[in-house]
Amino acid sequence: MFITLIITFSLFFFVLFLVYLIYCYAYYDENKVNFYTEIFNKGQYKEVYEDLENDSDLTYQDFSKVIKLMYDKGNLKNIYYLYYSDEMSLDDFIGIFYYGNSKVSSDDIVFKEEGITNLVERKDFSYKEINVENRDGYKSSLGLKRNIKFEVENNSTLILDDKELVCIDNECLVDSLFGGLHVIEYNSNDIDYYGIINVWEDKQIIKIAQENSLVKKNKADEEEVVKVIEDLNLNKGKYELKECYLSSGCPSKKKSYINLSENGEAIFYTYITLDQAGDYYKGTYLVEGEFLVLKFNNHIYTVFDYDTKQSTDIEADVDIEFRFKIEDNKTIKNSDYLFEYSI
Repeated sequence: MFITLIITFSLFFFVLFLVYLIYCYAYYDENKVNFYTEIFNKGQYKEVYEDLENDSDLTYQDFSKVIKLMYDKGNLKNIYYLYYSDEMSLDDFIGIFYYGNSKVSSDDIVFKEEGITNLVERKDFSYKEINVENRDGYKSSLGLKRNIKFEVENNSTLILDDKELVCIDNECLVDSLFGGLHVIEYNSNDIDYYGIINVWEDKQIIKIAQENSLVKKNKADEEEVVKVIEDLNLNKGKYELKECYLSSGCPSKKKSYINLSENGEAIFYTYITLDQAGDYYKGTYLVEGEFLVLKFNNHIYTVFDYDTKQSTDIEADVDIEFRFKIEDNKTIKNSDYLFEYSI
């Protein structure tokens, strides 16, 4: 028995040692890379910044300006209505500047690696460069970029992300800058321009006057456009049914609702009290001009059987769209219904 126990414990610790060897030399590094990739794809940008190679004085606020411009579709829509609605369609604008419709793989990330993984220590990883590409094929690169040069015209000033740059001999040199998209405000010969620039590499030279995104700012119309944006910037949450214009079969106002989530998901539910039947749609939503567009791919119809006193759910995949006119940021309406924001 003693010999058997010695052999059993020896085999057990030998197997543990083999597992530990596999963990150290075959699993740890790859798992760490996948972990950092997943953090970025989940949108945990605060954690990304904290693990980003950065020996400059640039802060998380500087990094978040880039992220908000590239990954916040609502913010991009506001910019579109302010400056670009006469230049291109909203779909084209989003296609160029929005990067939230795609994910990165571990091959898209360049890591800074320090140390070595062995039996007693672990390699340290940090983000050096994150190469991103949106669904329309536009590319950029997140991470610290150095010695970026902006070339401007005579009698001009340049504001980058709310900070005016010092320019000498028509050149503005920035020692360090986070890669990605940035907002510029450019004044040349008393004409104000707005633009979005893409920084993707060290020692990049950007000729401001040749940027395709540069558009003239019309200050006289800005207040009016801002008001339109505020009206179109719908509150997220639950909208309750307030009016029904159907000739018959109007659903219950107490139980029917539309719910708009912050992540772009939408639920549209109507309940017919007399039939004790409910229509449940689940999908996504977006704002197109003055309209809220609900697009659904899942539908559940709940029907009540008076004989058995039981409800049955009938689920189906659908491809259906509902459009509502945005009356203001709390009211949506079409020919059938009017919904008002509640919470």
